[in-house]
Amino acid sequence: AICYELSVPAHAEKVLQNGAQFYLASVAKTAAGAAKAAERLAQLAKDRAMTTLLVNCVGNCEDGLCAGQSAAWNPNGERLAQLDEKSEGLLLLDTATGIAEIIAC
Repeated sequence: AICYELSVPAHAEKVLQNGAQFYLASVAKTAAGAAKAAERLAQLAKDRAMTTLLVNCVGNCEDGLCAGQSAAWNPNGERLAQLDEKSEGLLLLDTATGIAEIIAC
């Protein structure tokens, strides 16, 4: 998904109907927006028993300061890993084991 699609429940439903095992949303969110996106993805993971991921940028973006906090949730809605709000990095997720790792850049 891209930013806006995360707020459209029908989008996630269509993705699920098409057989997706993961739901990844690429966004450009401020702190408030990142918190809402994280809440939505955790709930989606739990409700649909699927792995979800959030990819957010850090630093200035158009009219605001993006809050980072890229993260991954397991099918129980439990957060596996999350980057902080300021640092660039990579979140690696082994989908077979459910083990997540953060690599600083």
